Amino acid sequence: MTITERPTAEHLALLLEQPAPGAIILGSSTLDGPDVLAAGSGYVDVDALCDVTGTISCRRGGQGEGGALRIEVGTLNATLLDVAPDTVRPGQRVRLALKLGGYDAPLFTGRVTALRVSEFRDDAGTWHTQTNFSAADAVADLAAVTRYGAIVDDGQAVESIPDRLKRLIASAPPWLVIEDPSYDLWYLDLPAPQVHRALHWDGAASDETARWTATNGTVDTSPEGRPRFTLDQDGTASRTLTGLVPGRMYVITVQTIGTQLRYGVDNPQPTSSPESLTFIAQATTAVLTLRGPAAAVHLLALYLDEWDGPTYACTSTVYESSLTNHLHRTCATAPGLRWLVNAAGTVWWLSFNESWPTRHIFTDEASTSLSGELHYVDIERGYSTADTIVDVRIDSAQRGFDDAGVPAAADRSYGYSDPDAASTWGGSSTTRETFTASDLDARDLARRVLTGRPTLSPTSVRWNAAEDLSRLSGLEVADKVAVRRLGTTTTHTLAAITHEITASRHMVTLDLIPLEEYH
Repeated sequence: MTITERPTAEHLALLLEQPAPGAIILGSSTLDGPDVLAAGSGYVDVDALCDVTGTISCRRGGQGEGGALRIEVGTLNATLLDVAPDTVRPGQRVRLALKLGGYDAPLFTGRVTALRVSEFRDDAGTWHTQTNFSAADAVADLAAVTRYGAIVDDGQAVESIPDRLKRLIASAPPWLVIEDPSYDLWYLDLPAPQVHRALHWDGAASDETARWTATNGTVDTSPEGRPRFTLDQDGTASRTLTGLVPGRMYVITVQTIGTQLRYGVDNPQPTSSPESLTFIAQATTAVLTLRGPAAAVHLLALYLDEWDGPTYACTSTVYESSLTNHLHRTCATAPGLRWLVNAAGTVWWLSFNESWPTRHIFTDEASTSLSGELHYVDIERGYSTADTIVDVRIDSAQRGFDDAGVPAAADRSYGYSDPDAASTWGGSSTTRETFTASDLDARDLARRVLTGRPTLSPTSVRWNAAEDLSRLSGLEVADKVAVRRLGTTTTHTLAAITHEITASRHMVTLDLIPLEEYH
């Protein structure tokens, strides 16, 4: 296939942030020097594309893992010839942009992370300076932040995904632009529990599947007909709840008359007095511990509620890792949820559904009656029996308590398999790392990841941007795209975008994940 060429300087700019002439710049301006305060930021963008030698390459996005999209650090690499020594500096902002009639549409935004300057002599004996640099996008800034767990307030075991994301981004570097997750992810707020049980302190229960049994404390009945019990001399009382489902999410409500109690589940030293307390059953039983003044306590109400369907809540966790890993686990906790850093450097949250429109169609047909279709110059297709996921493990980094009531790791792993597909295809296993709070959530995620059988599908396409330069700015990671080959059309999630740019060519490689395999 013939590759159309055109000078890339006509439509691209490699913008390097430089100090505005005469503006005060921290770290470089001198006391009593000529520099003055600037009205703006003190920096301007200077186009260095004409100084580039060789190829500019940049890549943004990630790759599929456990049915989710794991975002990786986006990078840009370029070499400049014979530029001033301070043209490129560590930490300097870099943008690759598409010039559209006076407006620069970003294709990559990042900061310089590595720099190497060298000299060489050409065949004519002339000496030249060569400046090689690499830039990384905001994923690198997030990866540099270590997050020491995410403990929910008041001893709660879970919180909604929007609440978790808002707490995580509060620890992100302040210079990053981050979209508020409350706007588009409202549907992931924690739903109300579906199963309600009114329990009695003396051991009876309105639902025979859950029953209280006394482990200490004295139970009697007050004249008002309310259950009354006396805390031990150390100010505690406890009861064991039986008939629980391990891995299931529950909420316990303890209401008393006059006395405010601290209480916790499987926590011998509770410190909170919540209106209600969420917990995840680690076994078929759980111990409710009450703490307060050593006196008679009158119960007003005692409830145990249960979620009998997926909630996609995030468990409280002591997981210590980078902020990017926390974001990945949080988004992998719900099907179709993803985070990414877009071409402008903004952190985005996206939630996929089947009704999403197809953003781009790439075809091998020489001509088409449909407008807007693009023509790839190369395609990679194939499959392996290893592509068949016949065994999936949903890992959840959960929080428990040690004997002193200190939060401790209580990680849980749920395993699911498809023995029929395994006997036919052999297949492979995968792990999805999450903060899943319920066995029902884990089961729902696993059934989406198990693929059953491999499919012959495109894994990448290569496109010549010269075909329609205006479409460059519309390509974004996680877009829904379609690929047509020999009359057959398949739909995909755009996992990564790679640009390879020379003086006369601009080629774009799109890594693809089959839409039915992305959840």
